Amino acid sequence: MLIYKENEPGQRIRIEGRIFKSDSITPYPGILIYAYHTDAGGLYSKSGSETGSQKWQGRLHGWCMTDKEGKYYINTVRPENILKAISSPVFISFEGT
Repeated sequence: MLIYKENEPGQRIRIEGRIFKSDSITPYPGILIYAYHTDAGGLYSKSGSETGSQKWQGRLHGWCMTDKEGKYYINTVRPENILKAISSPVFISFEGT
């Protein structure tokens, strides 16, 4: 999945993962993953075309599906902390079905 557009400011990052079934051995193919996060300024910036929940989650979002080995990857930009005034970790939100 590619979340950012070419002109998006920020450090490029790649997140890779693998999802397994409850036995922790068998890969889980076909899991739909939705990810979203803040931009390099710590905002859920909008492009103007968002609908539904994306009105709150901003333009940096995307969908992907795990492959036959349960693997997925996300190319995006490093999010910035929403609460810049305090020291807390940055994060990317994931949902899967």
